[in-house]
Order: sequence, then structure tokens, then C-alpha cells
Amino acid sequence: MTATAPLTRFASAATLADTLSFLDTKIGRAPVAAVADGAAAPPTSRAAAGAALPSVSLIVTTLDRLPRLKMLLAALSHLEDDDFELIVVHGPSRDGTAAFLASWPGAAKIVGCPAANLSQARNLAIAQATGDILVFIDDDALPVAASWLAAYRRFFADPANRGCAAVGGPVVNATSGAIEFYRGACSEYAEPSPQDGRDGRDFKAPTGGRVVPAVSGSNCAMRTAAVRAVGGFDENLADYLNEADLCFRLSRQGHAIGFLDGNAVRHAAAPSPWRTRWRSIFRADTYFCAKTSRDGFARKVAMTARAARWKHIVLDIRRGTPPIGWARKLRDLGRSAAGFAEGLGRGLLGPRRLWRAPAAPAPRLHFRAARPARKLRIGLISRTLPGAGPYGGPGQHTDALAKGLYGLGHEIHLFARPERPLEAGGVGYTVHARPLAVEDPAFYDPAVPGVSRRLATAADYHQAIELLEQAGRPLDVIVACNWDLEALAVIRSGRWPVALYLVTPLAMNMELGMFARNADNFLWNSLDRWQARHAAMVCTPSGGVLEAYRSLLGITPGELSGHAVLPLGIERTLLPPLPRQGRRRLLFVGRLERRKGIQTLLAALPAVLPEFPNWDCHIVGDDTLAYEDQPPIKPRFLSEHRAAPWLERVTFHGYCSHEALHEHYRRCDLFAVPALYESFGLAYHEAMQYGKAVIACRAGGMPETVADGVEGLLVEPENVAALADALRALMRDDALRERMGRAGAERIRDRDNHETFARRMEARLLAYREAEAAPAETMDETPRYTASAAS
Repeated sequence: MTATAPLTRFASAATLADTLSFLDTKIGRAPVAAVADGAAAPPTSRAAAGAALPSVSLIVTTLDRLPRLKMLLAALSHLEDDDFELIVVHGPSRDGTAAFLASWPGAAKIVGCPAANLSQARNLAIAQATGDILVFIDDDALPVAASWLAAYRRFFADPANRGCAAVGGPVVNATSGAIEFYRGACSEYAEPSPQDGRDGRDFKAPTGGRVVPAVSGSNCAMRTAAVRAVGGFDENLADYLNEADLCFRLSRQGHAIGFLDGNAVRHAAAPSPWRTRWRSIFRADTYFCAKTSRDGFARKVAMTARAARWKHIVLDIRRGTPPIGWARKLRDLGRSAAGFAEGLGRGLLGPRRLWRAPAAPAPRLHFRAARPARKLRIGLISRTLPGAGPYGGPGQHTDALAKGLYGLGHEIHLFARPERPLEAGGVGYTVHARPLAVEDPAFYDPAVPGVSRRLATAADYHQAIELLEQAGRPLDVIVACNWDLEALAVIRSGRWPVALYLVTPLAMNMELGMFARNADNFLWNSLDRWQARHAAMVCTPSGGVLEAYRSLLGITPGELSGHAVLPLGIERTLLPPLPRQGRRRLLFVGRLERRKGIQTLLAALPAVLPEFPNWDCHIVGDDTLAYEDQPPIKPRFLSEHRAAPWLERVTFHGYCSHEALHEHYRRCDLFAVPALYESFGLAYHEAMQYGKAVIACRAGGMPETVADGVEGLLVEPENVAALADALRALMRDDALRERMGRAGAERIRDRDNHETFARRMEARLLAYREAEAAPAETMDETPRYTASAAS
């Protein structure tokens, strides 16, 4: 691979041809035959095959975990058995869960819970259940196999398991793959068996107390009649030891507790305040011992206190898990002692709070699974993703599209290079984490180090997709962004159709002076133009992107196969705006670089902020970047205006987490990013979903993202005076901001969210597959999706 430095934006034709030929040798490109159609037929219920299978009520309890709940509900459509009743108990939620469930298209019994009490929520679900068996799964877990629910039904239908009232399955950490629960057991003094792969039935409690097998509420099934007969869950055990307590009561009625080794779920362990509420934990632990042990009063008290010394909850406080100072440690020990006393009193003197038989439950409501007309197995490629380190627009819209297509019933395979471990997904949704950097000397050319790295990465993605096919999971189509050439090797091989999403081209960044005009980037430009011309389908988020490719790369729409403008969509949070707290907030979100227009905003602030003493400016984004071969713009701005009285009202927050970013969106009164160019501009829609008026520029895709005068105002790029006037117009007029904010929120709700985005993409992919399946001429020796070698 050799490179030259032409005087245009591109490498020479010979260099491009040499580079593609080199890539051919690394991916083994050769003529291939058509692969078999990998689209799976819609799954069918097992109920018709065996009338003796018990009916199921599937129970999900949730509290302020809406993103997790959405993934779980989508996963249920990928189970092979959809003959079940779904009961979702939520609350008291504050994250928009109630609004989501009210409009969710699937069929479920929705029940509100008045208190943050898991046992109470489960009892409310039991009261509504009509199934012969109750299946429980946590809102932050996903089944691993499509047969997960069917396996529980078959277990209870087996006459050999007639005496079994409860059965559990393994719980696997979704990120590390470590076993969180496997064949567990618990003693009457709340001593759990170690989770080290050994069978809990062989566990000997240090106190010598009786041990029974236990199940995890993240993954278990129980006979409805048996659970109701013993009173369901004890609501005095709000969130700890509730399953173990129920297993003891079932066992004492003569029921067995079983385990299905292969019926696993992946558990993401979403944040929970319960894990360090030591008073509540010790109260539950001591209450459990007092109620469960059949020892006499004196021994019961002594053994409860003795057992506490070596339990993980005590060890966590002693070790400081998480790390804490001595003052905090002493406070936590004090709270634990108070919880111990309260639990002992309630356990010895108070009654249980068990399930109360209500009137008959509502009629059975059959789950309505998402069943596309044709189920596709779709691969998506994105180096960065939310939750795995810093991410940009491509990572955000790829993640949103993957979730949207998954919710429509398609099988998803997501290929990424996370900086931090990613969750592996569950049934129908698999995350393939690739190495962050591909170190392959065979790809390295010192003349073009950037392209060398990108070619190695592209070849690695190709290999991962090839391995998936060899494992019997051939992809029907692959969706990828053009940036970083991540799908180049896949397009070049011609073995799978690629829908290529064109975003801001490298050539635009070169024009803006953000990337050097050198041989490395000239070759990158040439490869970008080549992949756009040879992808099976090309999508652009706006017409502005298409114009950039025409003017900068010389590509006409007629050269783009199956081109369509498909606007992006964000995953709505459904959180309301935060109430105003006196001062008003102007918000900028983005990297502090020239393309994002930070220099224009900072130049306007000295003229605007003195006129509006009740307004502050908050700037969120990486502020450590060098700016046009100079030091970062933040310290230069602060130094230049250090004597200005308004400067204290300008706050640079730097890069922040996804959660913190959305707090900024919710709290702001006006959003302004005067970017020089955006292919679409997801950040504007992120703000608009919370009813915020926005200011953008007349460039790229922004006029298609923000309707001027309707959802916000558009100004010319790098026009400081025009930006200052737009800021004044909206900062002084509350009614205008609110009117534009309402229009923006309606747009995101109705047109530009990740669900509408997924439906638009689904229509394009299905149309392509149908056209490809139409009768065609006999195949020649050329790969199916590659037109030519280099052009």
C-alpha cells in the first residue's frame, strides 16, 4: 500500500486501486455463490403442539428503569412461545414509565404500585394472574435463549416435576459473563450458598441451620396455586430475601424447589438504592431469621446475631464497599444495629404482611408480539455506543436504530469497539464487542497511518461477520455509517448487502480546516467516495448531506444505489422538563471545535449577556481540544474576558455522562449550537423533545432538522451579529420560546423518534430484500453487491 499527495482532495486512481487490491488479499475476496436466505420464519407457539402445557402469567416489576424495561418488552417478542399473559407492575415511577406503558402497543395488564416495595408489586401481579404458572424476570434482565419461556412450561408439564412448586435458572452478568446465581440455597439464618459454580444443595450453613434450595427473582417460575396457598411474598421483606423466604414456606408445605441449568438470563444490574440501605437490609435480614428459624427464642436471637458477623452485608461495611471513610463506616454500622433491632422486634412480635386474595382477576389478556412481515437478521456497525465511553452522532443514531428495529421484531447483531465493557444483550439482540484497536503490522504503512488503522479495523469487522455466518447466523443486511470506513471491507467483499449511511464527509472537515490536507486524508476521501458508489443501498439523513457529497466529492445522486433520504430519530426519554428555578439557562452542547460554531457563540456572549442579567450560559462538551492549531478555546476565552462581570455566568462543564447531559437539556430555557455544518444535528432534537426552542444555522442538514420560525431560529454560519439578534429575540420573549418548544416536542413525538426512524429503515430494507429475491439472470463471477474494482 503506497500513497501519494495529489493537489486535489483525492489520492490518485492508481493509489486507490492498489489500496483496494491490498484489502482484497486481507479479506480473501473471491467470487462467491449466493448464500441461503437467512430470514427466519415467524416463531410459533408451542401451546398447539401440547395441550397439557400450563398457561403462563409473565410478571415484570419496574421502578424508574424505563430504558431497561423497553429492551425487555422488545425481547419478549423474540421468544419462540408467545402464548402468555404479561403483567407489568410499575411505580411509584418518576421517569415516564407510566406514559410509556399507556401508549405501548403490546398487550399487557398494567398495574400501579403505590410504594417502592418489590414484594408488594409482585403480590399485586399475583392478584391479576390467570396463568397456571407465574414466571418472574427483572426489568434489567433479558432471556438468553428463545426457548426460555417454553422451557419453564415444559418443566411444569413433566409429570416427574409434579411435586415441584418453584424452579429457577442461572443469572449471568450481562457485561462480564460471570455467574451471579446458579443453584443457590439459603439457610434459615439467611446464610446464602457461595456462588462459585457449586450446587447449593450441598451447602452446609456455618450456623448449622436448615438449608433449602432458593431461586432468584431475576429468573424463576412458580405454580400459581402453591404461591397463593402460602400467602405470596411477605411485604415486610421489601427488596431483600423475599424469594428465599417464599422458598422456605413452599418447602415447609412439602413442595420441592428445582433448577433448570440451561435456562439463563443476562442481568445488567441497573443502579438501585437498596444495595447500600443498611438499615433496611439488616431489618429484612433479621426479620427473615426470626420468622424462618424454628429454634427457641434464646437460640434464635443468639444465632441471628452470630450469623450476621460473616455475612456480606457486614463485610461490605467493614471493608468499605464502596470505599468510605471512618465517619461513614461508623454511621452505617449504627444504622445496621438499628435495623437489627427493628427486624428482631417485627420478626418475633409482629405479623407477616402476605398476599391478600382479592376479587377475581381481570380476564386473561394474551401478549401481542411484534411480528414483522419478514423477519430480518440485521447487522449494525458502530465503533462507539452510548454507555461504552465517549460517543458521537453515529454511535447515538446506530444505537437508537438498533433498538427501534429490535422493537419491530427483527434480530439484531451490533458490532462495536467499546472503551468500556458492553452488555452482551439477550435473545434476538447480540452485541459483538471487538478489540478497541486492531494491531496488525500487515496493514501498517507509515505514509498513511490513519488509513492503515481504518483498513485493519474494517477487515476485523468483516472477519466477525464472516464468523457469525459460519456459526449458522448469516446476516440479511448490514447497516453502517461511512465515517471511519468501518464497512469498507464488507462492501468490498460483496458477500452481504450494506445500507451505508452518509454523514458529514471527511472532505467537509478538511474544508473547515479541522483535518490536514495530506496523503493520508486524500486516500481516506477516495475510499469514502468509493464505498458510497459501491454500497448496495445509500441513505442520507438530509438533502444537505447529499449536496456536500456532490460539491466536495463529485458524487451525483444517480451514482448512489437505492438512495433515500431517511431522517434520523432519537430515543425519547419521556421525562418532563425540569421546573424553572429562578435564573434562565442558555445551553450549548458539542465538542468545542470550529465546526460546532463555539467560536461564534463565545463571540456573541459579550454583547448579549450584559443585557440579560437573569441569564446564565452553560457549555457542555469536550473543552480540551486544540482549536485550529492553537490551544483549546476555553482558556483563551476565559483569559480574554477575565475582568468582565458577566463571565461568572458562563460555565464550562466539559464532557459529561448521558444522564447529566439530559439533566442539562431538561433544565435549560434555550438551546443554541450555531454549527458551521451538520449532516443532521441530533443535539437539536435532543433538546426539542423537552420542549426547548433552538437556534441553528442555514447549512448542511440543519434547515431540515429545525423548521425556521416554527421550532427555532436559523442564522447564517459564523455571523456573530445575526446570532446575537436571534439570542436576544428568544431570551426576551417567553411566549415565543414556549410556542417553538411545543412545536419541537410535537415533532419529536410524532415524526422524528427512534421508532419512526426504524420503521422508515425497515421499509427500505424489506423493499431491497424483496427486489433481490425477484427472478434474476444467472449469476456471473462477480460478487453480488460490488459493481467494480475502483472508480
